Amino acid sequence: AVATTVRATSRAMGADDWFGRERGLGEGEAANLVYAADFDANEIELLELPDDLLQRAREGEELIFKGAPDEEAVLCTSDATYLLKRVETSNTLLLMRGASGVINDRREDEDEADEQNATRTNATPSSAKRRRVSDASAGGPVTPVTEPRPARTVAAFAANEDGQPDLIAHAQAESHLELQLTEPRLERAWRALSAPPHAFAGTDASSDDVDVEIERGLTEEAILDMARASKKETLDALEAGPAFLDPATNRWRGVDEGYLDHLLDVLCVVAEAKGWPLSAVPLGDACDALELDGFPRPLTAYALKRFFERVDGVSSFAARAASICAFKAERLLDAPANAANGAKWRLDAFLDEWRAIVPEPFRDACDASLLAGLALVEKAAGETTALKNDAQAFGASVVRPLKASSFPKEPKERFKALFAFKPRWTLPELAPYVVKTAEMTVEAQLLKFTRVTQPDAKATAVYSKR
Repeated sequence: AVATTVRATSRAMGADDWFGRERGLGEGEAANLVYAADFDANEIELLELPDDLLQRAREGEELIFKGAPDEEAVLCTSDATYLLKRVETSNTLLLMRGASGVINDRREDEDEADEQNATRTNATPSSAKRRRVSDASAGGPVTPVTEPRPARTVAAFAANEDGQPDLIAHAQAESHLELQLTEPRLERAWRALSAPPHAFAGTDASSDDVDVEIERGLTEEAILDMARASKKETLDALEAGPAFLDPATNRWRGVDEGYLDHLLDVLCVVAEAKGWPLSAVPLGDACDALELDGFPRPLTAYALKRFFERVDGVSSFAARAASICAFKAERLLDAPANAANGAKWRLDAFLDEWRAIVPEPFRDACDASLLAGLALVEKAAGETTALKNDAQAFGASVVRPLKASSFPKEPKERFKALFAFKPRWTLPELAPYVVKTAEMTVEAQLLKFTRVTQPDAKATAVYSKR
């Protein structure tokens, strides 16, 4: 190993001279900086934690790294999700062994080989020989794979011939990982829950092979493994749906949207038959009545929670007309005959079809404004009439299916996809497709990714690609 002399100075170390104090160095006292024999072999990842998260980790809270090889890595606490970002450094950062003892996990034969090699080369180990974790092909943080070995502890540092202690550097870091609060990422879990055999669609189809038992639904543990999110965020998302916990198996089931549409229609018919006002549908009675028709109680409760709102202080629910109408519009837009060819409608014709499939008590609530985030309503050239409930006022306006949920979540990729679909947008058109994230507000995204053109104060502002 090659030594370099360093001196302890209060200016370099700051007011809290922890480095000198730990190693028994007085101000101005010289010491040797020595590269350990295993310097090249040690792979270190540094993780910067905010003070509150560091304290929680010290108190024993589990921090979990999640992410497949083709996904961005995240760090999850019990209630939050953080994106891992690598920060490169141009300075040499050496990690020193503790003053109380040296942990040496090298075998004796390796130590001897390294000493012989160092004698022949007479050179300080070069960082160029070490694998740069930042050059990994995956592009994200890489956790080096190491083989643990029994450690041998050296009780204290030995002084050199000049009586100076050796400060042993055992690794070098060329970057560190920092955390950025981010949204929970549940795409894999939702894809699994929304497809057979986990999505509930009324009757579970039987396997042709009588000896094969199909497992329907996913356990909480399986969903947590799929989700790049904290446990609390994952369970909150499941409670919000579209999903329900099957009491018979204690597994989570996804909900087939066609079946949910059918349940909603039946619920409205049963409420009318039972004389329940749609502003006060009793939870228990509704679950009992629909259970007789084969609808699972948890699924009826989910439908009430999604399309109705709880009346204060009682176990009854009032219908939310806007939620019901928006859901029916989405079903019409997603119909196979329409989705297959990217169908367009004249707005007046779409309104007629839409109202025809909405339960009668809510038909008057069908309004083009409810299509925000589901479809793009493009006015005909020269048309200035505001979107209202009157079909005759729409002229040749066109409805084009365009779901906000189909675009990437990451703002840069989202805007790239939006401008590929349509090069120029007005703010009312664009607003439903710009979503605030943990990293960026809507205003910050518009400033960063768009260019605004407005010839004069009276003209409509147009947003295009920056």
